[in-house]
Amino acid sequence: MATYTGLGTENSPYLIETPEQFRDAFKDSATAFHHYAVIQNIDMGGMAIGGYNQVRAKIDGKGHVISNAVHAESYLCYRWWGYLKNIHIIMGHKTTSKKIRYFAQSDANGAAIENVRLVFTNTFYNWATFNMNMEGMVSVIVNEDAGNGRKTYWCTGAKNAKVDVTAHDTDPASYPGIDDTIWDVTGGGVPVLIPQGGDYSQYTHVMGKTMIDGVPKSRNVRAVSADRHSLIAEATSGADGSFDVGTTPYTHGILVYAFDDYGETIQPGAVYNVDDIVHPKTGNGYRYVCVQTGTTGDPLPDWPWPTDQLTTGTAIFNAEKIVQPFLHGPVTPVPIFQPISNE
Repeated sequence: MATYTGLGTENSPYLIETPEQFRDAFKDSATAFHHYAVIQNIDMGGMAIGGYNQVRAKIDGKGHVISNAVHAESYLCYRWWGYLKNIHIIMGHKTTSKKIRYFAQSDANGAAIENVRLVFTNTFYNWATFNMNMEGMVSVIVNEDAGNGRKTYWCTGAKNAKVDVTAHDTDPASYPGIDDTIWDVTGGGVPVLIPQGGDYSQYTHVMGKTMIDGVPKSRNVRAVSADRHSLIAEATSGADGSFDVGTTPYTHGILVYAFDDYGETIQPGAVYNVDDIVHPKTGNGYRYVCVQTGTTGDPLPDWPWPTDQLTTGTAIFNAEKIVQPFLHGPVTPVPIFQPISNE
């Protein structure tokens, strides 16, 4: 599953920047009805989209073009529950046996598709019988553009409402009700969507390096709100100490602290694997990192424990001194994206 910037909510949608992100959004069946926003044109590089999925995603393409995709089935989804709007998708079929027949096998109450252009670069299974199978369509243009003459449907209104406007598809009058603030109808061709700008200043992160005595060291990093100390995000810095923690939707008032993982309390007669981390029941300022898989002795070694290496049963642990946590802040997180203009 692709990872995203954002929270997947209406006010903080997941941002789509890559082919993998669009592919996975287009098959998102989670009942949370995640919101997505496409923030740039994307070349899918022949990647397959769609399939036998009940899609609950709410995708706003922001007027962008998804090109060079292929559909894996003779439809783009089994059932559409979410919405798809403001997007231009150009795709061919994956195999000739999967020529497009319809957009979805069925839709669900509340599903919507609005201001969408679908361009298929291979011939349809049957142009005359193609259907969207969607209620509440608003301004949907469907093209068969396989190099042997373009065909065009204008779909808007009731379920499977469609008008074949092939003969006059460059005439804006062929698209009654089209919104010329969303569609460019002045180019002398089939209308195209106008890319929309966006303010993504709420998408923020904090970056830095964790150091001990001037030497980079991997540590746990947490970002919390300065007012209530609510956890925002956490990560582990790299071997070079670098970290990049997402703090969306916070734009100010962040506390960042770094600390060592001191692990769980060691147990007698327990199996530990390499890199497992433990500490003694009575703290001695050290954590113990397993370097040889084995079973601890029962009982555990007598106190005090060594501060170089601990052997108990068949397990061996290296002792590492726990460094005190470091707190920094409040800090102002940095926007991940600059405001995006449609100019």
